[in-house]
Amino acid sequence: MMEIDAESFAAPLKLRNADHKKVCTALSNFPALCKSRGMFATGILEAVSRVHGKEKANSIREIAGYPRRINPFGLYPHEDFYRLYYSSAAALYPEKSLADGMRLVAEDFYPIFTQSLVGRTMSMLIGNTPQVVLGRFIEAYKIATPWCEHSIEASSDNEVVWKCKVEPCANYAATFAGICTGMVRTVTGIAPQFEIVSHQSSRDHQRFVFRITW
Repeated sequence: MMEIDAESFAAPLKLRNADHKKVCTALSNFPALCKSRGMFATGILEAVSRVHGKEKANSIREIAGYPRRINPFGLYPHEDFYRLYYSSAAALYPEKSLADGMRLVAEDFYPIFTQSLVGRTMSMLIGNTPQVVLGRFIEAYKIATPWCEHSIEASSDNEVVWKCKVEPCANYAATFAGICTGMVRTVTGIAPQFEIVSHQSSRDHQRFVFRITW
């Protein structure tokens, strides 16, 4: 996506100036090989549909570039996912900052996923402690976004260190925290805490080290 296209996309979202700039920068620098499974998109569209109806969800889907029928296990450009993600966060949480809106949307990913047949089956095998749940989550993450790199190491019974190489999105930490929180809280009833230990950013990717405790 060229810079002018990013600007055209971001303008109707009516974001704060700082958030508008982050969106344009992220969409202008996405690596072409970075793709994600359709299950992420269908989860967000379901959240939008519940609040604003199917017509609004379909409008966001079309703007993002997804087909009418999304294959949950098909790989789609991750840039398209972020266009859908940004639009949905702005629609669902217009009074929030973009980072807060994205985190709140991300917290719904796993609860919505568990409503599907695959999700119900997976939830029965996922374990019942935060450490086990996060271990299963990293396996799912590797399947969902194959281009990204993730590893996890337990520091103690109530702490893990998560290292990753991911897409160049300024609000990635908020997304990551939202997905993890939604998943761990749904399964265990515990809301984990997050700390960014280190962060390195380049044009087409970024690296994080997170400390997750509970």
